[in-house]
Amino acid sequence: MTRGNALVSAIIGHGGASGYRPENSHGALDLAMAQGAYGVSITVAPTSDGRLAVVGGVDLSDVRKRVELASRFGAKRIHSQMVRGWFSVDFTADELSQLHHAEPRPRMRKASADFASAAPEKVAMLAETIEALMASHRGISIWIDFPLPSQCAEWGFNYADLVATEFAGLSRKVDVTNIVFVSPEKTLIRELKARDLGPRVFYRTEPYGYANDESTSSKSSPRTYATEQTPAGLQDLAQICDGIVVDILQVFSQTGADKTAFEILWQNTDLVSFAHAAGLEIAGAVLRAENSFRPQYLRSGVDPAGLAKWDDFFELAVARKFDAIITDHPDLLAQVNA
Repeated sequence: MTRGNALVSAIIGHGGASGYRPENSHGALDLAMAQGAYGVSITVAPTSDGRLAVVGGVDLSDVRKRVELASRFGAKRIHSQMVRGWFSVDFTADELSQLHHAEPRPRMRKASADFASAAPEKVAMLAETIEALMASHRGISIWIDFPLPSQCAEWGFNYADLVATEFAGLSRKVDVTNIVFVSPEKTLIRELKARDLGPRVFYRTEPYGYANDESTSSKSSPRTYATEQTPAGLQDLAQICDGIVVDILQVFSQTGADKTAFEILWQNTDLVSFAHAAGLEIAGAVLRAENSFRPQYLRSGVDPAGLAKWDDFFELAVARKFDAIITDHPDLLAQVNA
């Protein structure tokens, strides 16, 4: 990825073209490439027998459930809160492979929900997904997100161990240098770097708060994301990772009556230049076209799913000069990035 021009160097399909197909499904991943994406991002979660399934998260909210598995419904403590549902760690890889992807936003994306019902696609494991994508799309970049690393470690699932096992099963023809690991915690970043598996490693930050491994460390005052996103904080991050992934709305100046004290607090329009000055690449996530996901002043009409004037939002995102933008709509981003 190069810097300094007015265009986005890399269009990354979030779970594929998830504006049109269920996120992380093969259909969505293939469609993203057909729409002009440079690569795709996928999310993985552990199975009870130590595999990594390509699903939206540990909480299986985007997987269609089966009546015979109703007994798996339960509760787990996540970030000090009890969460009820179905969880990947309670299923074997074989069991998860029998389930199908579902559209997580059926009211927002009815066409995708209808497609999921008409042409259901089964959940796949990480190794087979990488093999299939690289066989079908020469030079594809694959970004792999690891949700809840500390929580999964508490349950006995270490992502660094699991991904090393998945990579051991890949054919020698797979170019792992085209893979990017994305971690929301620095502890996992260090573990992945120590494995020396080949991929670059990015740190996923948030607009406010602090990483979960900061909150569970012995530090009396956890380091906040706001501190990490300063020039000094980014210089420190550059010592352990290759880049960062940030909430794309952080670089949008909020204007008008909708601007709140909270938005003033976390917006940082200099974040891209700060990251580049520190020697870090920076990706913005997740760019979505629907009204509901745009800043108030860039919405058109009152329909949350409305797409009118999406191009204003996308053009402003491109102008921020990210090294990559992760989007649900690769085709629309490709139009303004031409």
